[in-house]
Amino acid sequence: MFRILLPVIQNSNNVPYIRKGACTMKKVDLTPDENKKYKVIKSIVDGTKDPDFDIVTAKKKASVSLKLTPRHINRLIKKYRQQGKAAFSHGNKGYAPATTYPKEQVDMICDLYVEKYADQSIASFCKILPKLTGLDPSETSVRNWPFTHGIASPKALTRSQPAARLEALKRKKS
Repeated sequence: MFRILLPVIQNSNNVPYIRKGACTMKKVDLTPDENKKYKVIKSIVDGTKDPDFDIVTAKKKASVSLKLTPRHINRLIKKYRQQGKAAFSHGNKGYAPATTYPKEQVDMICDLYVEKYADQSIASFCKILPKLTGLDPSETSVRNWPFTHGIASPKALTRSQPAARLEALKRKKS
C-alpha cells in the first residue's frame, strides 16, 4: 500500500471532499494496481505540459499497458484532474459489507453453540438458530464463524478438515 496526503475541505453539508489547494490533508492508500494506474495517468497529465509530447501515442501506450480502453483512459485523466490521487482509490475501501453481522452477535452465537449445542452438527444448529436468537444468517456464515473461533463440528470428518479444526477436535476430547 502506498500513502499520500491530499487536501480535504468540507462543503456546506459538512461532508469532506478533496480539492487541490486546500489546507488540510487526508491519507490515501492505493493498492499496487491502483498505484500503477495513478503513475501512468500522472505521466500523461504531466507530459502535456511539454510541447514535444504526443498525447495520442501516450494514451494508446497507457491503454495497452493498463489493459483499458482509450475511452476509459480519458475518463481516468478527467477524474485525476478533478480529484487527484484519490480518484484511483475505490470508494468503498475501509467499509464493511452491509450484510456483515456485528462481532458481538457472532461471539454470542459461537458461545451458544459451544455451551448448549456442541453435540449437534452445525447444519442442524443453523436450522434452530432463528428460533433461539431471532437472527437468520446463512448456513455458510454459521459454518465459518465457529471455525474462526477454533470450534469444529462433531460431525466433521477429520481427514478432510484443515489443521485448525483437527486441533479444535483434540482440545475438545481432552
